[in-house]
Amino acid sequence: AVSTDAPPAGPTTFAIWICDFFFFLSFGVVVASSVGIAGVLLVFSFLIVPALIGSIFSGKVHVVLLIGWGVGIVASAVGLLGSYVFDLPTGAAMVTALALFLLLVGLARVLIFVGAEQRGANLRSAAHVVAALALIFTLVSSLWLMINPTADQPLFALFETATGFGPVRFLGSSERATYESAAQDMVRFQAEVDRLNAIEKEARYRGALLSDEEVRRIASYQQSFNEMTRGERFVQDILRGKARTCERWIVGVPAAILALVGLGLVILSAWRRGDRKIGRVRGRFVDP
Repeated sequence: AVSTDAPPAGPTTFAIWICDFFFFLSFGVVVASSVGIAGVLLVFSFLIVPALIGSIFSGKVHVVLLIGWGVGIVASAVGLLGSYVFDLPTGAAMVTALALFLLLVGLARVLIFVGAEQRGANLRSAAHVVAALALIFTLVSSLWLMINPTADQPLFALFETATGFGPVRFLGSSERATYESAAQDMVRFQAEVDRLNAIEKEARYRGALLSDEEVRRIASYQQSFNEMTRGERFVQDILRGKARTCERWIVGVPAAILALVGLGLVILSAWRRGDRKIGRVRGRFVDP
């Protein structure tokens, strides 16, 4: 009765009050102790997200409990695995896994567990939303490129990584050679750092500890190679900023125009679809 706000069938008011009191007492103790161990974000993610996912599929308490427990266990395992594989903070990885599960379950609920007609309408709405967000992100990135070309450009960096169409195309021949040489030196220096790390790890695993002089020498080499790597990265950043200063007009302006036109088409399509939907609704209530 306390959990469902239903009228009490058998329990007296005093019994309900006792259950309510002990529930909130245990709840307060568990939350207060857990927050000190795991952090407030992770604790309240576990409190809210699994129950919310369960309530998406059912209104029965025992079904929500089973779904919530299952989702919590699987999301915890995925978060721990991601934390181990990608060397991420464990709490943040588990919160991210819970958030991703909530997003995936919400998408599955509106795109799979519905009727065919409603599924088609939801898919079209989702496609419009995704297209609008992508175009808005492209427009903002293009404007940011034109305003501050030497700053970080996440979208264009992703595009360059995916296509290989890097900023060197906007540099002169000598500057292009310097940029490529810096990239090669970075790879070579990083390989030396990895080799020295491997030597140190292998010595520890085999129990053949290195002498203090060898440890100092390896640490000195590592520091030198890391400094040289940062220097080559600085050269690349300077040349990349110079290239993007030219790129902002050649790429930024056309990308902004295309994003604006595409966004207008998406809005117009959604507007027309909304008008047709309103017309169908009105047709149901108009007497022929």
